[in-house]
Amino acid sequence: DLSLNALDVVELIKRIFLIAGIDAQLSKPGLIASRLAQQMGGVQGCRVFKIGGVRMLLEAFGPDTSLSYQCAMRAIGRGDPANGYLSIDKYKHLSIEFRPDRAELNPQDVFSYLLKKKVYRTGLEFDWPSCRLQFWLSLDDARAEIACEYCGHRFNVAPYLPDKNVWRYRRSGLFGRADNQEGAIPVILTIQQLHTIFHSMKMLYAPAMSLKSNSTVVSKCETDFVVLAQRPRDGKIDIAIGECK
Repeated sequence: DLSLNALDVVELIKRIFLIAGIDAQLSKPGLIASRLAQQMGGVQGCRVFKIGGVRMLLEAFGPDTSLSYQCAMRAIGRGDPANGYLSIDKYKHLSIEFRPDRAELNPQDVFSYLLKKKVYRTGLEFDWPSCRLQFWLSLDDARAEIACEYCGHRFNVAPYLPDKNVWRYRRSGLFGRADNQEGAIPVILTIQQLHTIFHSMKMLYAPAMSLKSNSTVVSKCETDFVVLAQRPRDGKIDIAIGECK
């Protein structure tokens, strides 16, 4: 019997740095970027972040701010006015998941994809007259009678439900953090683009790593990504170490 175990990519990259006399460790931003890619189903699942309107949506509404479906549609469809185009028009042929008959991408498809990947959670928003503070409740916690998040008073939900557009959405998981995901989105998008370019080559990658001296004189610093790609013709390895903005 012969047992072959999969390579630990980060461990392999650490060993390569060690050959050059450098200690490398996956940093906190690297851990967040790795988890973000896993949440989206891999780096190719992160293509949705190419859309300017999606990035604007994440930036404009923080983790403690809820938004309506119509608001999400406007943000995704409008994109960045400074660029002079509607972002969804520019990316109408972008493939984020299967669409029948090669239909053009629209804001509804985009937001539906974000909900599927749990970038946003669905819930309800209430104006409770007892303390006059507005609070948001996840759909998982919704029931006929709930307690106010701030004053603790219990009340019957039905009379306080909004008449229209009842659902409100909030950023979830890693996207629910107030740290801009430690800059993970531009890093993952860069890796996704490299992955697309080198699709015919064997490629391994690691997001942000902390570097310090082992036997070589080097200032302590960080990478945003490290990519290893094997050339198909001669089998040689190319290594890219970069920073993303």
